[in-house]
Amino acid sequence: MKFHKKSIGQWSGAIVAASAIIQPACAEVFAYHADHVLGTSLDMQIEARSKAGADLAWQAARAEIDRLERIFSTWRDDSEISRLNQTGQASVSDELVELLKRCEYWRAQTGGALDCRFGNVIAAWSNAAEQGSVNLKHIAELAALSRSAEIHADDSVAEVTVGATLNVDALAKGVIIDAAVTAARAASTEAQAVLIDIGGDMRLDGMFTSGGVRVGVAGPGAADNETPAEIMLLNNAAIASSGTGGRDVIIGGRTHSHIISPLTGQPQEAVETVTVIAPDAEAADGLATAFAVMGVAASLGYANSHEGIEALIITRGGSRFVSNGWSQLSAPVEKVTAEVAGVANPWPENWSVDIAYEIPKINAGDYEYPYVVAWVTDADNKPVRHLLMLGDSPRWLEENYVHWRRVGRKNPALVDHVARPTRPPGRYDIVWDGRDDQGRPVEQGEYVLHIEASREHGGHQYEKTALTLTDKPVAVVTEAGSELGKVSIAFGKSDKGS
Repeated sequence: MKFHKKSIGQWSGAIVAASAIIQPACAEVFAYHADHVLGTSLDMQIEARSKAGADLAWQAARAEIDRLERIFSTWRDDSEISRLNQTGQASVSDELVELLKRCEYWRAQTGGALDCRFGNVIAAWSNAAEQGSVNLKHIAELAALSRSAEIHADDSVAEVTVGATLNVDALAKGVIIDAAVTAARAASTEAQAVLIDIGGDMRLDGMFTSGGVRVGVAGPGAADNETPAEIMLLNNAAIASSGTGGRDVIIGGRTHSHIISPLTGQPQEAVETVTVIAPDAEAADGLATAFAVMGVAASLGYANSHEGIEALIITRGGSRFVSNGWSQLSAPVEKVTAEVAGVANPWPENWSVDIAYEIPKINAGDYEYPYVVAWVTDADNKPVRHLLMLGDSPRWLEENYVHWRRVGRKNPALVDHVARPTRPPGRYDIVWDGRDDQGRPVEQGEYVLHIEASREHGGHQYEKTALTLTDKPVAVVTEAGSELGKVSIAFGKSDKGS
């Protein structure tokens, strides 16, 4: 099931910042993680009086997510919604009836900018990317049929008229997150506060005794490990993002947004990213998609006239627009200066090391996404900065045995600090902003960039590149290997620098 729709760097639009949560003796925060959940990863934090109580909440949330996936997933042939798409009419669960009613509610709320009827149109654009050409007349015909189609859902029976295929991805993940939160709280009276994050869509329920959860919002085109452009302090709220990224389609050499406007049947091309804060995940998820289609004025008008809705919109031209209450939720981002850190010779202002790496496509029946680690040491091989760890489960660490032997086993806490889910084949970016693992600026001088990749049932590759980082630009390209494609390294002034 692939409900994930955003790719705004691996901050995925929203990621829990590692704010040290200081709890009283009666409560503790327990963290949980699982891969391959709704086509992405699941992270959960539960504040409870005991691990046993937190475990009950975690198990209930997982069970509810799995149950609803079997109903809502268009990626499963055996799901209820897939059977409905195949037959046009079917006996369905109360949950699917309610979801389809919510689809119609949000269609009315957004003036048609969110419409669950457009599965055929979305599929047509995906097929066009595979074929390398697009039949705009055919897509226009599909869009017209989809707009005129009717959805009837009541008394455990659902019907979709001819011409439409249901695609509920813009709403279903939020609905599932809300249901999982409810299940977790119901299963454990000890669960005082719950946070669920599925692929960057997040819901916080209850008041964490830390006083709030710091959530990072990435800027457009952010690198995998880049520091968030903005930090929001949230409690009892949900946040979701949508925008351009890895799911966009390329047709004839031109990149098109994967977000299709139901109003036109065409990819939306005006908005780069949208982030929405709302009282629940359903609203945040749905509006993040709808606002990408509605345009800035209509989106901000909606947010400003509905309590609890805040929005950040960045256009393709780089202009930034926010709703009236957005700044009230923003937390200051403090950075240690070179003077405070006692660094006499820091990097030039706004310089960074930008690294573009490739995960090649490998034809293998048992192919697994690779575990990738990138880190920086000084000339004496002392760790300076951990840039990237792709693979969240501790079991994978020893697969990258160079990193594990030299660094990882000595610093197990780093796994929770910088680990990210594994990535499919493609081209990705990471950035070193000239700071060490403690956030302090580093000196100019000699450094070594290490990149290591390994796969279960596959090979292993380790590369290291010596870098002299002063006040002069550096550009290096390493050759492709068995597990990594070419790696491009550039040191110089960059808008990704700090």
